[in-house]
Amino acid sequence: MLFCPNEAPGHLEGQRLLWNLLQRALRREDGSAWFRYPLFAADDTARRRPDFLVASRKYGLWLITCRGTRVEHFDPDQAREELALLAAQADALRQRCANRPELVGLECRPDIRLALPFVKTPQALLEVAEEPVLRSQILTFDELSPTALRHHFASAATDASTDAQWTLLLATLRGSLPGPEPRPLQQGAPEDSPLHWVAAVSSVPRRLDDVQERVANEIPEGPQRIRGVAGSGKTQLLARRAALMHAVHPDWDIALVHPHRGAGQWLWELVASGYRELTGTVPDASRVRVWHAWGDDVVTGFYRELARTWKGRVLTSADAQSYLGWRQAAAAGFKWACDQLEADLAGTVVEPFLDAILIDAGQDLPPACYRLAYRALRAPRRLYWTHDDAQGMDNLEIPRAAGIFGLHPGGSPRLDLSGQYPSGIPKARNLRRGYRTPSSIFTLAEGLVMGLQRKGGPLQAVTHRDEWNGLGFLAEGDFSDRGVRSGGPITLRPDPDASGHPYDHRTLPELDPDADDEAEQEPPLLTMVETTEEQATIAALIEGLRADFAAGLTPEDVLVIVLSQAQPNPDKLRIALNYAGIDAFVPETTGAFRQSGCVTICDVAVARGQEAWKVYACGLQRVTAESVVDPDDAIGRRNQAFVAFTRSRMWCVAIGESGPFMDELAALLRQGPDVTFPAVAAAELHRDLSYWLLAGNDGSGGEPPRELS
Repeated sequence: MLFCPNEAPGHLEGQRLLWNLLQRALRREDGSAWFRYPLFAADDTARRRPDFLVASRKYGLWLITCRGTRVEHFDPDQAREELALLAAQADALRQRCANRPELVGLECRPDIRLALPFVKTPQALLEVAEEPVLRSQILTFDELSPTALRHHFASAATDASTDAQWTLLLATLRGSLPGPEPRPLQQGAPEDSPLHWVAAVSSVPRRLDDVQERVANEIPEGPQRIRGVAGSGKTQLLARRAALMHAVHPDWDIALVHPHRGAGQWLWELVASGYRELTGTVPDASRVRVWHAWGDDVVTGFYRELARTWKGRVLTSADAQSYLGWRQAAAAGFKWACDQLEADLAGTVVEPFLDAILIDAGQDLPPACYRLAYRALRAPRRLYWTHDDAQGMDNLEIPRAAGIFGLHPGGSPRLDLSGQYPSGIPKARNLRRGYRTPSSIFTLAEGLVMGLQRKGGPLQAVTHRDEWNGLGFLAEGDFSDRGVRSGGPITLRPDPDASGHPYDHRTLPELDPDADDEAEQEPPLLTMVETTEEQATIAALIEGLRADFAAGLTPEDVLVIVLSQAQPNPDKLRIALNYAGIDAFVPETTGAFRQSGCVTICDVAVARGQEAWKVYACGLQRVTAESVVDPDDAIGRRNQAFVAFTRSRMWCVAIGESGPFMDELAALLRQGPDVTFPAVAAAELHRDLSYWLLAGNDGSGGEPPRELS
């Protein structure tokens, strides 16, 4: 059974004792158990959650509240109130299940119990409360041993679900994320139309997996780092956590911080949607705030609130340009402002004013921003951040805790994110399962972003088998020092368990016996178009779009992404498409991303957080252009290409002029779906993406402790 603590169980109420007993009693059973599952009774303004929800294939559903009452203080009226609240929460759970047509006919009303682990003997309780119904719903210490619990659950079990219903019930309890609207197949669509796949993929709900459900609902009692691959739902899960914290702790001051201008409204809508789903009401914007990392004179931001609250200088982008110059300020202006504020506050004691800070897309924020956030938090400093290092464009410093907060003189990290908290919640989470992009595109994108087929060797990569597994790959080869010295081959294969995309779990049609292989049955999802100059790029794009529309796709199904400063730029493409009779729209950093009936064309920086059924990634020659000035610049451009490819829900077309980058892509396509490359030492990489802490190694030759959970 999977045990999911959403917060730290309390000692005084006996919750930790009962949590341990439940784990001992049910560890071999099929199902899940939660401490503080997010479930509220309809009329409970206090929004209290049940202490325990048990969903067992063998024993059914149970809601249990635990109280540290002693027998001499037992109050039957209070017990009735606790059980009445549990009954109302059970009604809420039953209603949630009733809204799923697939669960019709399944009894989803859980049994309810009040646990009194500090009441030693049932007889002492019977002398106080002689009501049989009340007594049958109360469990005392002697009835809470693992053996007694299993016997009690078995005596009342009424579950009669089928395997399919049980699977769906667990999925219902875990919840789901919003996905693309279902697109029923148009009548008369040709057999080879992409609309068949659009209809099939869009009809599959985005149910939360085990790790996603934990990230959405747990509230760790300290900092937590959440690394996730592209399309793993990081932003939506973080917004759900913010909504839950606001619902159950309405007196907390919470900030959801993001680095990308224009994302604020979307993030607020995600928080508000999650909050409405939990409570049926609107969140309080004075308690849960969505802040841009920097902010400006029109819309405040996290940095500006810190500077104003602590009476520091409020530096703007204009100040950064004046001090650093335009080009340097565009890349490092926010880092400069945070460094200045941190320097201004050095040696001073500042008053924390927030209870929780959640940072989205943390790979684009500098270390000083994290340190300032840590100082802004009241104890126990709930700082949670998500990141994907392969998507970093504005900042390439990896947000490892050891790098951000430094080391003690002895070499141990000041903020240790290895292991777990006393609650059992891990200090670091890893979301390796992607849902947006098919694994064939994702694998190619990873190979390109790291430069696994680059002539000079990879620029960035991980160097441990477990680290590749954390990115969703099964890695084969010799990772020892000997294997690295000899440059032995490492082969990466997509792990089927790491993809949640429906295409990767499809039932293949019967193959044509005359076909040579499966590839002839299903065209590749990622194709490349190599051009010679701008006009050829424009012509290839127009030809592709016309074919898409003839096949049934709409302009809203397509997204054209151009690498920053590449040619032809978005405005040139818009003019060319409009001239060819294709309506196109270039969004600003803020405002609407799409217009009805138009193909969206945007710079890669604007595309972050967006997705489309088909993506055209243009200007890829810029990744390895002669204008690349240093390894950081080269990595930043590869990360741009990675972001462009992984906006795809289904298909991607890579368009670029002939050159080294297109040669790399061609080599990867010839290898696919696996990728093979020579083993490389971490010291040879410009950017080591591993999360193995080098500090703290005891010199025994064993592997050092990890931040990766």
